[in-house]
Amino acid sequence: DCIAATGYGRFVVPFRHIEINELLCHVRGNMWFFPETRTILDIGGQDCKVIRCDAHGKIVNFAINEKCAAGTGRYLERIANTTGITLEEFGPLSIDTVDGAVSVNSVCAVFAQLDIARLVRIGKNLNDILAGACEAIVNRICPLFQHVGGIEETLVISGGVAKNIGVVKSLERRLGIEARIAPDPQIMGALGAALIARENARNS
Repeated sequence: DCIAATGYGRFVVPFRHIEINELLCHVRGNMWFFPETRTILDIGGQDCKVIRCDAHGKIVNFAINEKCAAGTGRYLERIANTTGITLEEFGPLSIDTVDGAVSVNSVCAVFAQLDIARLVRIGKNLNDILAGACEAIVNRICPLFQHVGGIEETLVISGGVAKNIGVVKSLERRLGIEARIAPDPQIMGALGAALIARENARNS
């Protein structure tokens, strides 16, 4: 009855009826699971967003990091490729440290790869390196919260990186709060688009 498109490619979907800004879709999708949502951290493969919303799902403020792979899923993919592990292994290994997280470059994904190759060569434990990479991604994320005026609980994390327990635990420790995560955080934008499409169909 109504097909909604969202995301960067929403304008090139030929069979769409409506296109919707992905920020709004992430708000709607996350509020479907957690109506008390007030702050959303969406960490995808290409960008990272922090969105503040009110009790009615209206966007109050937002900030996006989309100019660099650092702070996104692409950063984790590069680290996984460099160390020869899968993304599924990344999180569990990173929380099982030996000597604790080691410092990894958080400014640039390419520099981080070089940094990690050097750490491997000098014999640093792989789990400690992965823990350092998780902390590095958190270093890139946290300033976005300041740009939107801080965190208003409840905080929800969505996007593919929300499946990485190492990043989630590192962020929770840094912020001192426990985040909510939907059963499949990677499709929250699609869920939000579907909910809006349903409303559009009912009202037409």
